[in-house]
Parts: sequence; structure tokens; C-alpha cells
Amino acid sequence: EVKRQVSSNDILLCTAASRTGALDLPYDGDKGWNDDDVSNNSLSAVKAQFEAITEASKSLKKRNDKLSANLTIQNGGYVKRANALQEEQRSLFADLQNTIIEKAVYAKLLSNESRAVPTRILK
Repeated sequence: EVKRQVSSNDILLCTAASRTGALDLPYDGDKGWNDDDVSNNSLSAVKAQFEAITEASKSLKKRNDKLSANLTIQNGGYVKRANALQEEQRSLFADLQNTIIEKAVYAKLLSNESRAVPTRILK
């Protein structure tokens, strides 16, 4: 048995063959799939197609994992920088919220004191 490298082009050829009906199994609407009419050739063609697609998907997964690892290495610095900037932004937003709250508290305190000071002076 000779094995060869399966490419994504093989998947396209196999799926195109399926769409054109080259590998379709006989189907009777009332009875379902008719196994009696299936020849050994069409079964072997379906098995071959399945094996080709399985090998191609494994090959594509391996290539995808390798590309993903390379992108992680290339963009790792940008990811760290983005995370640091995001954390700094969260911190600044929290500081802004605290400042707004403090401003409201001191404004209320000023308002209360401005009403209370004249009464303290008169006593």
C-alpha cells in the first residue's frame, strides 16, 4: 500500500465528486438506503474518499497548529503590551470613578458645612 501526502486540493476533489453524484449511494425514498444495490466499487470509493478526507483533515490540523504556534510567537509581544495597556486603562477608569465619588462627597460636605457654619458662629 502506497501512502502519499494528502493536500487540501484532494478534499476539494473528493467533495466535488460527492456533489456531482459520482459517489452517491442508491436511495429509495420509501425504504431508505438500498444496500442490495450497492456495488463493491461504490463502497470502496466511499471508503477511499473517507480515508482521503480523514488524512487531509489531519494534515490541515497539523499545519494549522504549526501556523498558530508561529503566530503566538510572532504576536506574543503585542499580546503582552495590549494586556498591560488594558490593565492600565482599567486602573485609570477605577481611579476616575473614585475621583467622581470623592468630588460628590466633598461637594455634599461643603454644602452641609456652608449651612452649619453660620449657626455655629451665632452660638
